[in-house]
Amino acid sequence: MLRYLNRFVVNNLKSSDSYFTMAAARFKRTSLSVQFAGAGHPPAIIVSPGKPPRLLESNSMILGLFDAAVSLEATIETAMHSGDRLLIYTDGLTERFNLDGDMLGVDGLAAIVRDTSTLGLAQMKQEILTRVNAWSVGPAADDVSLVAVEIT
Repeated sequence: MLRYLNRFVVNNLKSSDSYFTMAAARFKRTSLSVQFAGAGHPPAIIVSPGKPPRLLESNSMILGLFDAAVSLEATIETAMHSGDRLLIYTDGLTERFNLDGDMLGVDGLAAIVRDTSTLGLAQMKQEILTRVNAWSVGPAADDVSLVAVEIT
């Protein structure tokens, strides 16, 4: 899918300066695993309640700029367990700054995810957004999206 999208944008929208990041996940019930593919997107986060988060990094570059943006090993497959949560988000959450000019970053977000991982899923999601906003100065300068899925 990533190769097709990249090829389409590179071949058909060259003059529009169109490029984008992307993340996609596919859950496999039979093996309790997730397949993740990212292209220039912030890493997805897998967290089990009370445990350190695991990051799933993008293996491909931003789509729409280069013919060879998509890695031959674009997809990562990893085991998941009942109660695990997968979070996919935009960089509008991580590229937030505090009064000292420090950026929250992926590590800061992962710490918030770890601290909220024992809450119910909906409450966890809201608490992540609340804590990121409390940590930051001013409104987000970029789009903010957060998708959280729990394996049951």
